[in-house]
Amino acid sequence: MEVGAVRLHPSGETDVLRATVDPGVPIPAEASAVHGITDGDVAGRPPFPGIAPRLATFLDGCDLAGFGIARFDLPLLDAEFARAGIGFSIADRRVVDALSIFHDRERRDLSAAVEFYTGRPIEDAHSALADAASSLHVLRGQFERYADLPAELDELDRLASPGRRDPSWIDPQGRLVRRDGEILIRFGRYNGRTLAEVAGEDPGYLEWILGQDFSDQVKEAIAGALAGPPGGGPPRSTES
Repeated sequence: MEVGAVRLHPSGETDVLRATVDPGVPIPAEASAVHGITDGDVAGRPPFPGIAPRLATFLDGCDLAGFGIARFDLPLLDAEFARAGIGFSIADRRVVDALSIFHDRERRDLSAAVEFYTGRPIEDAHSALADAASSLHVLRGQFERYADLPAELDELDRLASPGRRDPSWIDPQGRLVRRDGEILIRFGRYNGRTLAEVAGEDPGYLEWILGQDFSDQVKEAIAGALAGPPGGGPPRSTES
């Protein structure tokens, strides 16, 4: 996979760090289609511990900024540095998350959607009937704005109902999927590995996930994998 960071100096000059790392597991074709990185691209590349010292030095003395960094990048980075045996703390750093600013300054409710897609303010906001009518206006506006939206309801259902795009998905985001009776992880360092394998090899990683902002379905499956089969024995894949 890829690690990238930009260091901005007070003068306005920037330094860039970019590294390809071997995640240690096969990269699913679906993931490669998104970021363009294949198993061939990471062949022979170091795992994260191999570039961790250079990244830690690059970030030394820096405050941290990014889009969604507080909820995703920083917890993941903290966990990866810990596994690499590299001390890394954000306790003495300021953190600026552009996503938080975006959510603070740009409304994302139904009223904002009505104004965006129809060009007029919502009427009688928050009454049940007005909300239903406004939702219809938004949908019509979306069809007018996005010419490539499918007209067939089956295709629209797959597009607009993420949790139903693939019946193998255990959670709405598809972070865990069921394949051949096993639960596979579809994100992070163990992308492509079974939940049962990771529960046996690195339970601390799964315990870390339980404390993060993941869906109830993900946490339920992980808790079951950590608990293992009834009556003891090694962890196993858990149905949810």
